[in-house]
Amino acid sequence: MSRSLCITCGIFYNTTNMVQVNYRSIVWSAVIVVIALFIFFLFPWNYTSITIADVWKALGKTVTLSLLIFTVFIKHLWRYRLFRYFIPIPYLGGEWSGILRYNWNGLDGEKPIKLTIRQSLFHIQFIITTDESISRSCSASFNIDELRGENEVIYSYSNQPSIIHRDHSQIHYGAARLNIVDNNTKLEGYYWTDRKTVGELVFYKNK
Repeated sequence: MSRSLCITCGIFYNTTNMVQVNYRSIVWSAVIVVIALFIFFLFPWNYTSITIADVWKALGKTVTLSLLIFTVFIKHLWRYRLFRYFIPIPYLGGEWSGILRYNWNGLDGEKPIKLTIRQSLFHIQFIITTDESISRSCSASFNIDELRGENEVIYSYSNQPSIIHRDHSQIHYGAARLNIVDNNTKLEGYYWTDRKTVGELVFYKNK
């Protein structure tokens, strides 16, 4: 299993085993970018006389621009197809609409739900809202293996019912396992909770 760290109901996930991320290629690409920027700033036009001040000035510009590039990459650029070789993690961020089918105390039911996913390269959060409660994820792992045909996300969450529903629905915790299908536009799977509730989840990404 991959390791995950819950940070204020957000997720920093380590995809060591479940998703094979090409970290070595990412590191080398970052090193090449930094070196290229440093050379560019240090030798703009005339490199016959370089002083310590020139080196520090070039270093400062390199650090500033590198941080900007890496920040944009971590938040946005990593999701594009160009970087699939390095990072096979699917981008799921956005608004989703779905159906919750549940079994609780021997009774079956169904209700519409909404899902909001916030995601960057090292962070993902699932927020599910219904007419009675809101759930926020606490940890998550992607399980992606093309050879075995696996493409899913597994996460744990805490559920907080609104005050008016606390008499019959208490705060509880659970986990969900969702398959990622239809080119990352559909999530389907099941969930279970510590109050012995089980059910199915189906989400469609809003256009």
